[in-house]
Amino acid sequence: MKFSNYRTFIVLSLIVAICAGCSSTTKSPNSTEILNKQSRENQRIALLVPLHGQFAAAGKAVRDGFFTAYYAAASNAKPKLQIYDTSQHRNIKAVYQQALNAGATFVVGPLTKNHVKELSEQSLAVPTLMLNYIQIRSPHKNLYLLGISPKLQAQYAAMKAFSPTTSQALVIYPNNAWGKQIAQTFAYKWQQLGGNIVDQLAYKRKHLRTEIANLLHTKYQEERPDDNNHNNKTDDMNVNQTIEQPPKRRQDFNIVFVVATPQNGRQIIPLLKFYYVNDVPIYSTSLIYTGTPQANKDRDLNGVIFCDMLWAVRPSPNNNKLYHKIITVWPHQFKNNARMYALGGDAYQIATNYLQPIVGGVSGGLYRNRQQEYHRQLVWTQIRNGKPHIYYEKK
Repeated sequence: MKFSNYRTFIVLSLIVAICAGCSSTTKSPNSTEILNKQSRENQRIALLVPLHGQFAAAGKAVRDGFFTAYYAAASNAKPKLQIYDTSQHRNIKAVYQQALNAGATFVVGPLTKNHVKELSEQSLAVPTLMLNYIQIRSPHKNLYLLGISPKLQAQYAAMKAFSPTTSQALVIYPNNAWGKQIAQTFAYKWQQLGGNIVDQLAYKRKHLRTEIANLLHTKYQEERPDDNNHNNKTDDMNVNQTIEQPPKRRQDFNIVFVVATPQNGRQIIPLLKFYYVNDVPIYSTSLIYTGTPQANKDRDLNGVIFCDMLWAVRPSPNNNKLYHKIITVWPHQFKNNARMYALGGDAYQIATNYLQPIVGGVSGGLYRNRQQEYHRQLVWTQIRNGKPHIYYEKK
């Protein structure tokens, strides 16, 4: 096994130490387990991720999640691993060939969408699990995909939210390319289901208060009238006087879909409530939540509904130790890249069980579709008291 630098070796050595306490139940191996053991012993896995530059944080999280799962695996029969830093090479095809020349029998990566698109255009000599979803006309040999897809979550949100009584939607998204793509995905699915997009807002962060007030057809306010302090004492009023009512918002929608990062979401959701959107469900994608509990900050997201990997909501008992090991070693990095660590752990599970259509990943159950894409069994989540909870609809 080769490592990019001495620091990486020290970190991974620490993982070995903290994983030493992992236990497993001993049982007699069956023929499939023996075959899998032999396969893993002969495997040479190449991990292609960026470790420098713009995508370094994500690449390192994937790497560290991958190796944590490797050392936590109960089996003594483990593949040989080698890391390739894709940020050091402009030509991803050359990196892939370098891995093949070194004897790789399975490749995990690349991570960035541009690299995935470029590498997917060529024939692949060995099974290759690319860590991003792209549109492929028809699946071809040895190409597998795994990723985190806000666009797919937007479709799920549309299917979850739509009903004959909730069919009129407001859509709020950032005025940039990825925000527009997610909003368009939601809108397309929503209209397919028979819903109507009442209005949309492509927001700019500097003008959120004004833009949301305009979207809701209510007057811009610095402070909302407080009914308790409002000058409405009937004893001092003439019966012919009109009591001033709080400003009203538009009434032509019954669901809101918001595309936002946690930082933007913590501003948008309170503003919606400030302008009287208190009785309408608000849906989003997992982008709105960091993936790690921060109750003091996330109280501003209370009520938001989205689907997410179980890892970010309630780690399963089987993966709870792995989750806490990663938090222990990389507490700060985990806070900003929680799902990327899970992506790395999932990639390891698939790499060592790639012939199986259903795999138990660290983030939850993984299943492979006909396009050879692996997807997660996501859970519906709602933020309550600043923390994520499994969402159960009220009947």
